[in-house]
Amino acid sequence: EKIKEVSLYMGFLHASQWDYKRAIPFFREYLSNTDLSEYQRMIANVNLAAALVHEHRPESADLLSSLVSIAERKQYLRLLGNLHVLRAEWEILNKNLGPAYIELPHGLSLTENHESVDCLLLEKWLAICDLYAYPERRPVTLARLQELRIKTRRLSHWETLRDLDYHEAIATKNVW
Repeated sequence: EKIKEVSLYMGFLHASQWDYKRAIPFFREYLSNTDLSEYQRMIANVNLAAALVHEHRPESADLLSSLVSIAERKQYLRLLGNLHVLRAEWEILNKNLGPAYIELPHGLSLTENHESVDCLLLEKWLAICDLYAYPERRPVTLARLQELRIKTRRLSHWETLRDLDYHEAIATKNVW
């Protein structure tokens, strides 16, 4: 008999290697288990939503909205903060910076520890949003990105480092 958590951890494994496309079926397989607690289901759905966002899949917007409603109702505050960041990321990737600026403060208000990865993700997406929205302030934003890189290395959050480099290259047209 297969242990249900194997699917969840396989999804985590692929997501940690930035292979979101391969993570999605594992999260969906885990979610097909009928004996999950509501919180287990929520964790898997948030990770599924993150993978869908990274893959630019349109169904992520509806899933995120649904999960925000559940997290608000159940007072899953940390997950709610993460969901606001994911919604902001979705908006940034779709070049809708206005809604992203609305989502990010909601996430920040739910972050308790300002030296956490959760806070780092908020700061990252706010800086990336500024990078695209305010080209006239680019030198200031680029300096902020450098400060974020230092924090990112201290927290060993390599995906954030990769995102900062990627978006800086795109925004400054420093690509090959």
